[in-house]
Amino acid sequence: MVGRVVTAGLPVELRITGTPRDLPLGLGLAVFRLVQEALTNVIKHAGKPPTEVRLDYEPAALVVEVADGGRPIPAAVPAPDPSGVGFPRGAGMGLLGLRERVALYGGELAAGPRPGGGWLVKARIPVEPAEMPAEAYRL
Repeated sequence: MVGRVVTAGLPVELRITGTPRDLPLGLGLAVFRLVQEALTNVIKHAGKPPTEVRLDYEPAALVVEVADGGRPIPAAVPAPDPSGVGFPRGAGMGLLGLRERVALYGGELAAGPRPGGGWLVKARIPVEPAEMPAEAYRL
């Protein structure tokens, strides 16, 4: 997916930290959709600024971040919400759908403007702890 977006003209850098591992099928699809929606939003709302996709495989969680260096967007100022969550003005169903999808897996999603411009979408999703190789248990 990142390759296709780069070919379309959006400069994207993919960074993976931690030890990548297989994810359950549904969770893998949720992560794919999160990155896809976030990159689509970058192109739709910010043009083609430098963008970074980060996948951080922690021992018991996957942290996904999509951050762009676009210009500040006045509509991105968080609007008050009776629930206290706050959705940016002009937010469509995309971010709401991502928030719900991530919540299905016990995760949390935050999205909003970055200081100095650009936008950040960040999700933290619990995953089964990585299995330690047998050698790790030897003293």
